[in-house]
Amino acid sequence: MSQAWINYLPTPLQERVRRSTGLKPILGNTGWLMGEQVLRMVTGMLVGALVARYLGPAQFGTYNYALSFVGLFTAVSSLGLNGLLVRDVVRDPAAGNAIMGTILALKVIGGLVAMLLAIGMTAVMAPGFPLMFWLVAVTACGLVVQAFDTVDLWFQAQVLSKYSVIAKSIAYVLANVFKLGLVCAQASLLWFSFAGVLEFLLAAVCLLLAYRHHGNRPSAWVVSWKRARHLLTESWPLVLSNLSIVLYMRIDTVMLGHLSTNQQVGLYSVATRLSELWYVVPTAIVASVTPALMKAKDMERDVYHGRLLALFRALVLIALLIAVPMTFLSETLVVLLFGHSYQAAGPVLSVHIWAALFVFLGVAQGPWNIAEGLYKVSLSRSVMGAVLNILLNLALLPRMGAMGAAVATVVSYAVPNYLANLTNRRTREVFKLQTRALFMLK
Repeated sequence: MSQAWINYLPTPLQERVRRSTGLKPILGNTGWLMGEQVLRMVTGMLVGALVARYLGPAQFGTYNYALSFVGLFTAVSSLGLNGLLVRDVVRDPAAGNAIMGTILALKVIGGLVAMLLAIGMTAVMAPGFPLMFWLVAVTACGLVVQAFDTVDLWFQAQVLSKYSVIAKSIAYVLANVFKLGLVCAQASLLWFSFAGVLEFLLAAVCLLLAYRHHGNRPSAWVVSWKRARHLLTESWPLVLSNLSIVLYMRIDTVMLGHLSTNQQVGLYSVATRLSELWYVVPTAIVASVTPALMKAKDMERDVYHGRLLALFRALVLIALLIAVPMTFLSETLVVLLFGHSYQAAGPVLSVHIWAALFVFLGVAQGPWNIAEGLYKVSLSRSVMGAVLNILLNLALLPRMGAMGAAVATVVSYAVPNYLANLTNRRTREVFKLQTRALFMLK
């Protein structure tokens, strides 16, 4: 992969990055991951627009409500094991078969529990809405099949993400072709839920084939219940953290479905699709510069802070270059992609897009949190954002609908990712750096 991107970093940082050990495989790995995200961003937006046009705001809202509701249970299905798998495979490659088999078994069990919880809660909450029950039931099956993302994590641990990217991209493209076929066949809404499960099934098959192609045998995996108990003892704080993040990201759509109408959910879903697709940008940039930032931690404090400030400034600038034009072009863009029936999503997008500014700041703060060991602070911020989002949605959704959800999102991202840094002495320095970046101060 080309390293030309290094030339765009500040000059003092360029040589440090070039001298970082193991940089080439890390950059290559990041490039493959970034490529997958771009493919998903472009394909998802275009196919999603066609599906939204076909279904119309009300049905599209029902569909996205089911997706978001099932998404609330992903923290249960993953059991917080993803990061632990990567860590353990790196630390003890010889135990790879026991690690893979044990974590796969735990994630299958977690997926089954999450699926039953989602279906059971839907039966209780929407007894007179059989379509919603079946939408959730079909979508929730994907929680079990997603357990095979364990193979994807193994490739990440080996810094070989290109294999999993190719496998998952094939599955994603085929699933979207299936969606296009459903639109052409004028299929009913329920069929679109099968498309999501089909993607997970295809991804599982392709990942296993890639794993075998790399000289490994899934039949060699073994389950160690002793290791399982140890992993679960470690992972429960991560489950809580993941749950708070999932609530943070998805609860607005679910609450909107209960406190407003399916049409409002459809409008809000269109706005969030066009807003959140940009979140891949800071993730890719931060992943690329994190090694250099970690090395700067061992240098003088001024150098460390200077490089973090440069990162904040770069991401604030990118966020503004996205948010300002989108504010004025939102309605035109929505109508162009999704049609006039979604025109009311334009003003919602013009507000929701400003959440990107604080998402970018939060992602940029990630390396600082890791370097300073602020794991509990990160967890408390996630919980704070989730609680604030729920309270604001309760207050705003009945009166403002999708616009209220957008306002709640911006505020609930701004507080934990920026304002709350002022209240903790360990993050007050970050607040100052973020403020200098936001207001273009020296």
